[in-house]
Amino acid sequence: MKTLVLLAFLVCANCDPFDEDTFKIFITGSKGKITKKKLTTKKNVGYLDISFSTVEAIEPDSFCALPNLKTLYINGNDHFPKITKQLFQCTPKLFYVTIDAYEKANQELDRDAFTGLKDLNFLRLNDINIGRIGKDMFVGVDLEYLNLVSCKISEIDNDAFSTMSRLKELHLGHNLIKTFKPGTFQNLPKLTELMLNKNKIEEIQWDQWNPLPSLKSLDFGDNPLVVCNITKIKEFFPNIHYCNLADSFSAKQQAAFIEESKKLNLTLRFVDYYR
Repeated sequence: MKTLVLLAFLVCANCDPFDEDTFKIFITGSKGKITKKKLTTKKNVGYLDISFSTVEAIEPDSFCALPNLKTLYINGNDHFPKITKQLFQCTPKLFYVTIDAYEKANQELDRDAFTGLKDLNFLRLNDINIGRIGKDMFVGVDLEYLNLVSCKISEIDNDAFSTMSRLKELHLGHNLIKTFKPGTFQNLPKLTELMLNKNKIEEIQWDQWNPLPSLKSLDFGDNPLVVCNITKIKEFFPNIHYCNLADSFSAKQQAAFIEESKKLNLTLRFVDYYR
């Protein structure tokens, strides 16, 4: 018999952002179908974790049982059902979402799954085949943290992040990015951290970039970089403190870059994490 196991418990009063009436639900090592009826009878559930299970289906109105849901983890599930916009039709308070799929699970996600979630602040999607990042993925969403690691991204629309004026951290590592379209980094005045490690970038082409006045950390590790202008880094990112350019450059080039970076009060590293 297929079963769906639920574990719920009261969270301590000091466990921010949850109050003393907030419950957590864990679905772990389970098989079967998630339905609204099976999820919970407790109205104050704010946290749902579906991990390492073989869930075969989710009814579209399942999360309507959780109108106060703020945090959602979907992690390490084998052949998890497609994630659609309908799944979040009754979760207006959703604040934090992590979906971390198995590399070979072929997790499916509708491009408009999160549109209209005005309170969504943190979105992490890993090992999902997205391919292209576009504005259509974030209609009505204004994130502070976006992590799209290992999503086979090779293309980014030039207005993909144009509505995210609050964005502080952007992680695009372990993808297939070679270049950017002019305007890709427009309207990101609060961005402090940009991770581009392990992509296919050979040259930082400055006509494709916008100034990022708040950027402090930039990582190009594990890219085949062969061209870089250190002065431009400081010019476009006046408050940058740390930059990793990977180790594609010769020892002579690295030494010259480091000497130049000292004059600009910039900490420069040449680290490839996976070599």
